[in-house]
Amino acid sequence: RRLCETGRVGDGPDDSAIARGKAVGGDGDQPTLAGRARASRESQRVATVVARPDQDKRESSKMATVAARPSAAAGDQAPVSGEDRTDPGDLRTLGAYQTIAEAGPEDLDELLSEIRKPLIGRLDFEDLIGKGGMGNVELVLDRALRRRLAKKIIHPDLSDEQQALYLFVREARITSQLDHPNIVPVHHLGEDEDGKLFFTMKHVKGRPLTAMIQALPKGSLRRIDLVAVLDVLLKVCDALSFAHSRGVLHCDIKPDNIMVGDFGEVYLMDWGISKVLGVSEPNIKRLEGIDETSVGLTSGLAMGTPAYMSPEQATGNRDGLDERSDVFSMGAILYRILAGKAPYGAESTTSLLSKARAARIEVPVVARGSGVPLELQRVAMRALAPRREDRFRTIRHFRDELQTYLFGGGEFPMARFKRGEHIIHQGDRGQAVYIIEKGSCRAYRKEGGETIELATLGAGEVFGETAILADVPRTASVVALQDMQVYVVTRQVMETELADIKPWLARLVRALAERFEDERTRKRGAGKLPDKG
Repeated sequence: RRLCETGRVGDGPDDSAIARGKAVGGDGDQPTLAGRARASRESQRVATVVARPDQDKRESSKMATVAARPSAAAGDQAPVSGEDRTDPGDLRTLGAYQTIAEAGPEDLDELLSEIRKPLIGRLDFEDLIGKGGMGNVELVLDRALRRRLAKKIIHPDLSDEQQALYLFVREARITSQLDHPNIVPVHHLGEDEDGKLFFTMKHVKGRPLTAMIQALPKGSLRRIDLVAVLDVLLKVCDALSFAHSRGVLHCDIKPDNIMVGDFGEVYLMDWGISKVLGVSEPNIKRLEGIDETSVGLTSGLAMGTPAYMSPEQATGNRDGLDERSDVFSMGAILYRILAGKAPYGAESTTSLLSKARAARIEVPVVARGSGVPLELQRVAMRALAPRREDRFRTIRHFRDELQTYLFGGGEFPMARFKRGEHIIHQGDRGQAVYIIEKGSCRAYRKEGGETIELATLGAGEVFGETAILADVPRTASVVALQDMQVYVVTRQVMETELADIKPWLARLVRALAERFEDERTRKRGAGKLPDKG
């Protein structure tokens, strides 16, 4: 408990002297006369600014005071319009305290009275948000700030257990030091009137990622179906990358621990069983006040959620966990998105752990039946490799693969051809399109024993596309004029990409290719149109 004494807010000797209008060294809690006079003059000045009808609206909005009357009800608010309109997100967040209110002398005294109270004395219970093994999470209102918070309070049965107390403080410290937009911020750590530890954090409004996954189509998945849920994963990857840079592994990544807000917010929650690595690399900044040797989370005990665990975590090898263990769990979430279920399913925890240790996972397309983007399946299965050495080395590499799928720019296989070597032959069935990276080539066609030169192609140009799109034999041959490097886009990749775009657009592309081929065949004899196969 001694660890938490600095977490009490508002009852220190000096922290509110200025706010109360005290002179340094004043007696007790009584404001000085000078302080009262300053407070009165300031409150009158604020009230005057708000009340002046000729005040420019833009200027008055800058002078908005947060000192709303505690007794003001939502029904008392005057409508706002034009430049006075507040963002709807702010209205939702502030709840009943949405108006710009005057702060008269009597209101200021009441407000300062709230501010002077210890933090726990000004938190009003509103609702029970959730229950966990360590304690409950409540929705509370900070009366001084008019802000709703989530308050996690340790379970009464654990309030005298030293290890539980340390784990509780440890979770608050770790989360508070991971200052990232996608990690829920912790505000205060303290002790309530009954001697129970608590900490407050941002109240996240939204739904768990689980709900988004359950809302996906039951049949085939297209890119357009996956954009929103994969965008959430990208933000979770950002949070994990930051945590890993501070030497922290999450160790319990699952859809239920990812919250998605109404306005695009994404938070990775619940760092209670996270592991702080023994950091030796100079580019990793260690957390302060975290002694991993005292945590009591020793090897031999499997902690986490078995359905999303890596094999090393399922065996209880906590000392052997590293970044790639979190990569595995992210792959397990991607697997659930693609397959419609977690990598492992079983009726008991023991059976789940047994399956997790073996890491025998069927590919998503088999689990779902059909309609799984093959590129994402490849990413998921690599992240879920039983051997850590076969997974993505970092969460950043995993993220890059997801981003490539969403926004393009992926790397295709590279092929090399020597000068004089044929790349495609006239009459063959097309199996790939080629993009020239380096070198040049010539396209020609044999017709009636005669060789017809069609085109010379260089870096950046494409050939072989018509035979793929129109599904016709190659109409020309292409031979390297010098050593070449080309990217190979296979028929399978083309089919996958076309299936991912809007159906009408895919049909349009194919129709245009077929019509172009028909027209070229009709005019070939007379116009000798360039033909690239």
